[in-house]
Amino acid sequence: MCRVYGGGFAGTIQAFVSNYLVSNYQKEMDPHTEYHHIKKENIGLIEIVGLAVLPARLKKEMAELEQAILNHEDLRQNETVATHAEWTEGWIPKYKITDSNIHSIIQKEIGIVFAKVLEDAGVYKRTDEGKVAFKRFIESL
Repeated sequence: MCRVYGGGFAGTIQAFVSNYLVSNYQKEMDPHTEYHHIKKENIGLIEIVGLAVLPARLKKEMAELEQAILNHEDLRQNETVATHAEWTEGWIPKYKITDSNIHSIIQKEIGIVFAKVLEDAGVYKRTDEGKVAFKRFIESL
């Protein structure tokens, strides 16, 4: 057995899951691992109202990422920024990057990821199905 912690507004949720089910359970509980390089911590009320509270580790990682990009380094070979390589490779071709714009580009791209994190955290997704469900909820009040 394994104890898996999760959380939300009300505190900690503990689920006891058989070892052979842990991997699948974690995927179901947190399906958007593609954003974990930016934000894998729980979303709280501050984030829900729109204030991006990002992990402190990002300050150092993004500073190093900026330099690695400007120096045309292989991001996958840099231990500090390797977790950001796939994400970075996805947006680098969109920009003409210079030392004067790299910081604002990275901030913009972090914002795009964070917006997706918030979308995924919503009870009612911004899909046709989610909008119908939200409307049904509002009408029930």
